[in-house]
Amino acid sequence: MSSDESIEVPVLELFGLAGALRVGAGTAEEARARLVPGAPVGGRLQPAVDAFLAGHGLTARGLAGELHRLDAAVAEVAGSWLALDAGLLVRRGQVRTP
Repeated sequence: MSSDESIEVPVLELFGLAGALRVGAGTAEEARARLVPGAPVGGRLQPAVDAFLAGHGLTARGLAGELHRLDAAVAEVAGSWLALDAGLLVRRGQVRTP
């Protein structure tokens, strides 16, 4: 793709993408909440279990944060495109403002 080409995505699909990112963030948050120590396994295995839960919990937390950030960015772009489209249609007289 050259620099003068663009990807055309309908604004409703962008809102759908934002929603999917939001759901994914919620799933990652649920995973983080479940990655906590339960009944101790004891013995030499306990440190490995604790490290596994801590590491994966941290990963889930980071993933949730990134998905929330992307959700907000995509929703903001979609809203901006929607406002731009509406403004262009009003100027062209294709729609009326209330």
